[in-house]
Amino acid sequence: MNTRILTAALLIALLGAGCSFSSAKSSLQRNACSMDADCTGQAHCKAGLCAMDSTTALGISLQVVPAHAPDSTEALAIPFGPFTLTGPAHRSFELARPVTMSGSVHDGTQPIAASLSFTPVDANGMPTGPAVQASTVDPAAPGEGAFSALLLDAASYHVVVQPMDTTLAPHALNVTAQAKGNIDVDYAKVGWTHTTVVVQGAPSSHTLQLRELDKATGRPLSNTIVLKNGSVVLDTDPGHQDFKLEIAAQDTQPSASAPGNGKSACDATGEVFPVLTANDVDLTQDAKGNLTLTLPAIPAPIRYSGTVQLCAGKSSQGLDGMPMTLDATALRFADKAVTVTAAYNAATTVSVDKASGELRFCTQVLPGDYVVVVTPPANLPCAIFAERRLIETTTGSDYTNEVLTFQKPATLTGTISTSDDMPVVNASIDAVALGRDLALAASDPTVASYNRSKQTTSDTNGMFQLTVDVGSYDVVIKPPAESNFPWQVLHDVDIAARRSVFATRVVVDAPVVVLGTLSYIGGNSAEQRSLAGADVHAYTVVGDGDQARSIEIGHCTADDAGNIMLLVSPTLRDGW
Repeated sequence: MNTRILTAALLIALLGAGCSFSSAKSSLQRNACSMDADCTGQAHCKAGLCAMDSTTALGISLQVVPAHAPDSTEALAIPFGPFTLTGPAHRSFELARPVTMSGSVHDGTQPIAASLSFTPVDANGMPTGPAVQASTVDPAAPGEGAFSALLLDAASYHVVVQPMDTTLAPHALNVTAQAKGNIDVDYAKVGWTHTTVVVQGAPSSHTLQLRELDKATGRPLSNTIVLKNGSVVLDTDPGHQDFKLEIAAQDTQPSASAPGNGKSACDATGEVFPVLTANDVDLTQDAKGNLTLTLPAIPAPIRYSGTVQLCAGKSSQGLDGMPMTLDATALRFADKAVTVTAAYNAATTVSVDKASGELRFCTQVLPGDYVVVVTPPANLPCAIFAERRLIETTTGSDYTNEVLTFQKPATLTGTISTSDDMPVVNASIDAVALGRDLALAASDPTVASYNRSKQTTSDTNGMFQLTVDVGSYDVVIKPPAESNFPWQVLHDVDIAARRSVFATRVVVDAPVVVLGTLSYIGGNSAEQRSLAGADVHAYTVVGDGDQARSIEIGHCTADDAGNIMLLVSPTLRDGW
């Protein structure tokens, strides 16, 4: 059988099985054809499906998630690619086999309870996928202090060992996965770097603890030690140069209760203390290498309270308990020459006052600049409240009668249709929040990076309407799988105003059909069978340089033989 006949046969088989398309409802528009004349544009009819041969410079990568590992345990996500998107020629997707590596964490003969993360990395040490987690306290592990991890054969991993006892330092190492490989971590042989830190100006009202963090990632580099007699000794892996020192208190859980449910006054009490960080270059060092840190005087806390106003015409009924957070961007110290940075976050809820019906809040904060966030429930058609506030008082006591007003959301509307203007019914529209800053109108104080993801579906006319917060989104249109149309991706959609309508028309394209068979490199028949029913997710990269990111553009499921048929749109759309 030649390649063309094999490809056509596989297309026909997959249309009935493979990536499982069920029979369509009468109202559903389907991508179907009997000859090239049934297709529009540059699409051709291939085994009953209008399809494109290729796309321009669109590279995709796959993430394959088998239903289970070859040994019937939980599966491991397996990457493949990237490769240039072309079709429909059949290709083989050879996947790295999962292998089990075992090991132990101990201090001499004493086992250590620890969690381990295995992050796959490339030749430059950059992460290439999600981390695999393991633990020496897993009941399925072979013994006390021992662990096992399912990894990809021959892949490189950056491993971080984090003892449950935080007075023991984390330890990092690099390994290459191999079948029956062993990882032995003996804390007695690491050769720790010991650093003494002297802290001046520590308050007697708090028990402070210190640790070193990586400047770039924030990952812990040292153990966590409680400050005693004004100093600590921190242990770190040898070779670490740049770090920042974190100082936190063990006893900083202020209570916060808004007036409501019969309460007549704001009750917010408890001790508060920020999380302080100091860069290594800001610490003084003596001849012995000891570091000295001088803490600033912590300002008195402020009781912060007020009301929340809903967007026009909405009732407070059923809104008791809305979550509210206050994230400090900078604290205000009396000493302007402070070199440490400080972070403080408070969380409370908004309560309905039974007597007045008002939505009220109350909490304790430190003087500073904050982003105040109140999140309405999904069924309340108000935008999220996320605005900057300077919270400080001349008396150092209370900041009362603050009014936080929800604004109306923006509304995305559109029509989803085929190239011959037929509506696409019951398509999923996912507005995926990117959580990044966006310049808004001067009159809008909203911090756009707090926007939320939303989802809806198209109606019988292919139309949809979706209320969203101002902010940046990827909008992914997913026609029903049985329609044989690919996803349509509108990336980097910026909604920077609260206009009542942002309208668009989305035309679903004929797909590029990616055909192939999943198989393990060097795998046996039993391992091959474990790929039946595997989930296959397709991704591409948008943006350049530091702005580059991965976005999902398609999905399908393998058939019982590991065959897949992935339908991918030949183009992406930039913006709404």
